[in-house]
Amino acid sequence: MKGRKSVTIVILVLVGIMANAQVQVQDSLALVALYNATGGPAWTNNTNWLQPGKKVSTWYGVTLDVNVVLNVNLFNNNLTGAIPDAIGDLGSLVSLTLAENHLSGTIPISIKKLTKLGFFTVAGNDYTGEMPSFLFDLPAIQYVVLSDNGFTSVAPLQGKSSSLRGIFMDGNILDFADIEPFYNPTYPGLFYSPQAPIYTASTVTVREGASVTLKATTAGSANEYQWLKDNVALPGATQANYTWTIGLADAGHYTAQVTNTIAQNLTLERNPITLNVKNDTVYASCKGLSITLSAAVADPQATYRWSTGATTASIVASTSGDYGVQIETADYIVKDTLRVVIPATLSLPETADVCAASAPLAANVSADSYEWQLPDGSTSNQPTLTATLDGQYVLTIQQQECTQKDSVDVILNHFTPGEFSVSAGSASVESDDPVLTKVPLTFTNTTGTGKGFTWSFGDGATSSEENPAHAYSEAGQYPVVLSGTDDRNCPITVEKTIHAQDLVITNAISPNGDGRNDKLYIEPFLYGAELKVMNRWGQEVYKTSSYHDDFTGTSLESGVYYYELHFKEIDKDYKGYFHIMK
Repeated sequence: MKGRKSVTIVILVLVGIMANAQVQVQDSLALVALYNATGGPAWTNNTNWLQPGKKVSTWYGVTLDVNVVLNVNLFNNNLTGAIPDAIGDLGSLVSLTLAENHLSGTIPISIKKLTKLGFFTVAGNDYTGEMPSFLFDLPAIQYVVLSDNGFTSVAPLQGKSSSLRGIFMDGNILDFADIEPFYNPTYPGLFYSPQAPIYTASTVTVREGASVTLKATTAGSANEYQWLKDNVALPGATQANYTWTIGLADAGHYTAQVTNTIAQNLTLERNPITLNVKNDTVYASCKGLSITLSAAVADPQATYRWSTGATTASIVASTSGDYGVQIETADYIVKDTLRVVIPATLSLPETADVCAASAPLAANVSADSYEWQLPDGSTSNQPTLTATLDGQYVLTIQQQECTQKDSVDVILNHFTPGEFSVSAGSASVESDDPVLTKVPLTFTNTTGTGKGFTWSFGDGATSSEENPAHAYSEAGQYPVVLSGTDDRNCPITVEKTIHAQDLVITNAISPNGDGRNDKLYIEPFLYGAELKVMNRWGQEVYKTSSYHDDFTGTSLESGVYYYELHFKEIDKDYKGYFHIMK
């Protein structure tokens, strides 16, 4: 509300033009402080201010009486910042006009020193907070114009100067409690209307059947209220806060007018509330999942209180029932009850994986109706059945308003295959491979799953170790059985046959070329071997690190020779002797 007529009239009445002269030092310094504190270089007109050689009497907006500053008029001149405390040093000032600028902060209390000040205006600036009432008690004050700012209260009134003719506090954000202390029916100089609307404009959406309280309470000892819907007065709606139960027809725009039997020239308008109404709703989760109930509104300062004790904007409802909520903002209160229906969830196992010829199947919830679809296309309307076919079984149930469907894959006569490996030292023993007697074998369970495994080695020996070692003392065929159970308690059984053989080494060589007994043979030849041959005096006559049944002794004399045989893979040594016969 910039450029108010009342402010301009008062300025024209009081501001005079005085003769130019050299100003007192303290007045000059006070003006310099005002210039620096309020953005002087950016003023709309700062002609001659702080210019060398330019007398104060020539500064824009300043008038003198001999050598003192009498008037400062910087109306609508783009002043910013705050009035400095030094303004109180202008001891002869009678008029201070700073209206229609962008001043803010606090009006300095040093103005109380201006005992000759008769006119003061900061109308149309950016002041907020508390309006300083000390201005009304200055000894010579006639007009105080604080209109069109953002003042929200007035400091307690200490008294009024007998010279005071006009207080302008209109166009702010004051309520009747601020105005009543100043009101006097015989005193015509109080201007307090209009004021900014109270509360904020807002929109609220509620469900049919909710309770709503719209707020218009404002301070004042003699307030009267009238609520309106779509600009039409509501009969009987004369309370400060209007409460009722919402129906679909109640959607609309609501305002309130607040009057006061003391300060009768002002009507405070409440900013409108737009009320949207939607149908009542039952919140259902047919899959049995929890439901998030949200009461969130746009106001970040809103508070929430649920019947569960929660104070958050949203809660998670995991059971059926009624959930009450109260939402409160500075503008309104909404009380509502949200009904939640969460039927039990149909849940079949993903698979029925059994080691039997049949499997029982059952719905885990009670329902109004059941329908099983079997793998062969047939159906059953019983809650339970016995599955005798492999494949998918689909169950559909009807429960209140919800239809649920789930399926289970049935696998019958399913046994977990067992597996184990056998090794002799670092050599792997494959199926049908012979092994040597008296050589330890390592049995490794490679099944990967299961429990309670035991080993039977076929010679009467057993073990419950995970990966046991066992040697056979005699040649023969031995069935090795690994037994256990899987996670379904179905048996796991796997069997392999071990062929154990004694090691046979030739005891005589006749290298005569007839193809019989003409080499040192090792049977069975299973592993890489190192061979060393010594004569009867212990002298080494032959050595190889990779023997292949190829020692003939052709270059040696007839006689007895000794051998040392080492199988590297199983780290096993054999010693003995043989004859060379020529």
